[in-house]
Amino acid sequence: MRGGAALAIATLLASAWIPSVAALYVVWLALGICMAMLLYEPAFGLVIRAVADPVRRLRALATVTVLGGLASTVCIPAVAWLVQIAGWQRTQIALAVAILIGALIMEWQVLPALRERRAADARHRAESPELAPRVPILLTAVFAASTFAAMALGTMLIAALIGRGHGAGAAANTLALLGVMQLPGRLWVLSGRHAGSVPALLAGPLALEALGLAAIAASSSLVAVGIGVAVFGIGAGWSTLARPMVVQALYGIGSAGKTNGQIARLQGFARAAGPFGAAAIYSQFGYEALFGGLAVSLLLLTSAVLVSNRRPAPFWLSAAKPHP
Repeated sequence: MRGGAALAIATLLASAWIPSVAALYVVWLALGICMAMLLYEPAFGLVIRAVADPVRRLRALATVTVLGGLASTVCIPAVAWLVQIAGWQRTQIALAVAILIGALIMEWQVLPALRERRAADARHRAESPELAPRVPILLTAVFAASTFAAMALGTMLIAALIGRGHGAGAAANTLALLGVMQLPGRLWVLSGRHAGSVPALLAGPLALEALGLAAIAASSSLVAVGIGVAVFGIGAGWSTLARPMVVQALYGIGSAGKTNGQIARLQGFARAAGPFGAAAIYSQFGYEALFGGLAVSLLLLTSAVLVSNRRPAPFWLSAAKPHP
């Protein structure tokens, strides 16, 4: 995370003086690397290692995801406003300064606790070494499918609504509900409900996302689509916080960071494939087939989670050794 913060600051400063389109591609490539080094996966690993108390750890994870949700609901409009009044170059410099301040706060407030935990973790590994588990593919598929659906929705909804006669502004405002409604989902998990239930943490978000997509597929009216996007957003916010909680519950603290990264790797492929796959399905089969097909897929995964939970060895434990 230190390296990611340093690279992000340098990249943002460089982006203030982009000389060409080719340089813009280089800057965005570097920013993608920064995202991989700074966002949820490394942050989850750091929080899990730095906070010993389980209740405080849950609240810390929820705080990271709730504040992360502000990136789309608060930060993007704020940056757009800053660009209008201060210009692109000054805005990029201001963002670099903001990351620098955040990195300094982390150095002062977070890393000292992490150093204390590191010594204890070293003693624990010496006494009882743990091997990083192999994550079951179906567990990974739950989160990858959710990511693919979110990318498909974000990519195609505005174009689909415009194609049905709605204005661009109305379509954009409807899609904005996706980011806004993720906060209630995360705050609901923060309340502690179903915090220890792996089936609920897996099936609940999928069911909400499937219902939201079904509502979007059933009608192209802005009211129906808005309700569907809002329901999907609640499920997406719930899913973001569910992943570190599920991994921690099943695989223990020592393997949580690496296991989260293993799941996030396939999610990264789903995130990259989402726009292309959604565009291909939409162009060939249309609005209802795209969102209806995604809804059916998520409902099937929801059913698989619930059915598997009734068996002596649920699929998400088939390749893992449960931790006390």
